[in-house]
Amino acid sequence: MTVWVKVFFSLFAMYAPFMAVYFWAGRRFKKARLKYYGYGFVATGVTTCIGAKYFGLAIAGRYWTGAVAGEAAVSVALLVLTAGVVMIAIHYIAFVWIPAARHARSSEGKKTHKIPSMSIAGDKLWGPVDMKHWKTTPCVSGRLATEQDVREERATFYLSGDRSELKPILIPLPACAIHHEEKEKRATPVILIQAEETPKIKTVGFRYLGGGNGVCTLAELEILKEPDGRFK
Repeated sequence: MTVWVKVFFSLFAMYAPFMAVYFWAGRRFKKARLKYYGYGFVATGVTTCIGAKYFGLAIAGRYWTGAVAGEAAVSVALLVLTAGVVMIAIHYIAFVWIPAARHARSSEGKKTHKIPSMSIAGDKLWGPVDMKHWKTTPCVSGRLATEQDVREERATFYLSGDRSELKPILIPLPACAIHHEEKEKRATPVILIQAEETPKIKTVGFRYLGGGNGVCTLAELEILKEPDGRFK
């Protein structure tokens, strides 16, 4: 192989792969330019390494000054290849993995909970509570209420729609409680027959002793173990 042929193939092995990647991909995919530059350096490193090791081609020396051949050229080629790998890694870290992690944290922080729609029973369905047998008051315990439970006076409300984040509140039912109404400054004895919660609110259904029903939050209730003097 003549000197000029070696020079031609040396230059071709050094520049052709990088220029091909640059003109084909680097200009078309500007946001991923660093990645494709890395691919170009890797391709150049591979071709120059093969050319120097097996065909006696030369490569530009360190800092691209002069020319080297043999083992020195192979070392420089491997350095170029390593630089390409580093560029590709920086691209994926800076433009893929870090943004993906930020998006995941942002999505988690903005996660919304779907609250099902509530249907409440009318007062006309409910008679007075027999306080002598209050422990046998029909209720829904340990599960979510259904429309049928409302119709059969075991629950005062049921939630329809997306119930995936809905669960029963694990409190013994039926239970005696005092409902504290802040607006009217009134404390009313009630019998709790249902308790359910979503990620945002804990809702309880109850019966008034004299008839009728109601719905409130768990925070509005003072739960008792047994009925006291207020239950008359």
